[in-house]
Amino acid sequence: MLSSKMYSFIMFQQYGFEIQLTLNGEIIQGFNNVDEYLNPRSDKFDTRFNELVIVRTEEDTKGFPDNVVVAWLINRDWWQRYFYAVNWAIRLDEETVRRHVTSSPQWRPIGVAEFEQRFGLTYPINIDNVLNHFDQFFELQSRLNQDYYIRLFAAKLITELPPPAWQRSSQEQEPIPTTDETHLAPPVLTKSQQQLLDKFNYAYNFYFQFNDIDSVRAKIDPTNPAYDPSYTDIVFLQTAAEAESLPQGTIAAWLPEEQTTTQFIHMIHSALSFTEDELDILGEVLRDVVTLEQFSLSYPLHPSDLVDNWEKVNALWNALKPIEHYAIRAFALKE
Repeated sequence: MLSSKMYSFIMFQQYGFEIQLTLNGEIIQGFNNVDEYLNPRSDKFDTRFNELVIVRTEEDTKGFPDNVVVAWLINRDWWQRYFYAVNWAIRLDEETVRRHVTSSPQWRPIGVAEFEQRFGLTYPINIDNVLNHFDQFFELQSRLNQDYYIRLFAAKLITELPPPAWQRSSQEQEPIPTTDETHLAPPVLTKSQQQLLDKFNYAYNFYFQFNDIDSVRAKIDPTNPAYDPSYTDIVFLQTAAEAESLPQGTIAAWLPEEQTTTQFIHMIHSALSFTEDELDILGEVLRDVVTLEQFSLSYPLHPSDLVDNWEKVNALWNALKPIEHYAIRAFALKE
């Protein structure tokens, strides 16, 4: 009998799988096409397909008998984000969960020790758990899907849209349209213009506050019709009150409310707590070990570091991966 658990998991994770079956010598691929033969409510439902397996690559699908439906892994980037989300969800400590996710006394995080004991898997998990220990992995998946915080991760880490064009590197920028008469090249920014944009991006990432963020962005972007070259600097402040005495041409950016800043710093500490052994296993998902000391910062970070040592904090931020940025920024806004 075809495993309903495995099929529901594959259907739920369609971003990460392709699937096929063989009918009368013809290979049929695609979830919509295959589902017609596996769904009991379909006119084409066929009881001959009574087994489902997951393999690593399309090359591994060869050689199975015709009664076997085969799914294989695609979209490597999606799986990297998926396992990063699940592993971070597993290891969240109770303080973090209570502060950022839910205060319900009936709910508590799994934790690494309970995870390994209860599910018989080794932390951190990876794609081998799906391939070789599916039943245990499915139980874990079911447990996590009941909880709000893993759904938050799924939304932020897996389906997050790319950053806006002005945040992308020059290699990621969309091509400039051209005409038959003129080839339009992207503008070349001066060093001071690029520094101003870098400071704005830092402020944006860390939720610094402006009087009017859309207006500020337009005024410092040389490609925007509202660009105003008289604005030459952004100054980071701890409070809005400090902005009253700034000279003309200076844009003020002050820290967000205390809770957001505190949560932001807490989640940075959490991201930096991955050990070398964990990163060895999840290396393709994450990065090398990153420490505060590498950037001449000390533990714990303070809100004043975000203001007075912004260049060091920005360099630390850039050493983390985009999927970590998404998670940190998402939790920073939790009430």
